[in-house]
Amino acid sequence: MIHERILVGCGGWHYFKVLDLDPLQIYSKAFRFVEVNSTFYTLPHIEKVSSWRRRVPADFEFTVKANKLITHLEKLKPSFKTLETLEKMLEICRILDSKVLVFETPKSLSLESIVQNIKHILRMLDLGKVRLALEPRCGWSSSTNLSLEEFQSLGIIPVTDYCIEEPPYDDEEISYSRLFGLGEHNIYQFTDDDLKLIKERAGRRKSKKVYLSFHGISMYLDAAR
Repeated sequence: MIHERILVGCGGWHYFKVLDLDPLQIYSKAFRFVEVNSTFYTLPHIEKVSSWRRRVPADFEFTVKANKLITHLEKLKPSFKTLETLEKMLEICRILDSKVLVFETPKSLSLESIVQNIKHILRMLDLGKVRLALEPRCGWSSSTNLSLEEFQSLGIIPVTDYCIEEPPYDDEEISYSRLFGLGEHNIYQFTDDDLKLIKERAGRRKSKKVYLSFHGISMYLDAAR
């Protein structure tokens, strides 16, 4: 049995199809949260975002992935475009009552550059109740102890794939894992041993809540298992 503080979900609901029923409504009956990944590619109309919130139970949770303009095009530089797009992302989070905004940064962006840019952004923007979760594709192991302490002081939630590695530190409130597994290009189905390891690592977290976000071609089956 999964502990109550561990939330299991997937990266989107679009492919969760059952007959002619609404995929989001049906998904929300099977899982406790969803990571909205479509926002990485395009910014949805606010009316559409509001409809997502209306179509699920009150206790269902959304997390949101930040648009690629912020992380990949502007590379977290505190530019006008970055701040403008972040404001739109925060509005989406507020409508969905989302507590987590996920930054996935490219391999070319170092941890030292990331932490300095986030510092500038946080001086210029009020996140309100939204927390930033960071998945640096350069890897947390490339960090020095000093930069890890800086991330912690900024309240950044570290994201790793629990199938592969532990997070570098635990946030008091939230832990977050984006689960892709050992394959390439999202082509992987988790083994039973993988899932046991993920559960063990989730159980070791000191946070009050742990999000497990499954991705890839078998994500719905993997999350259900």
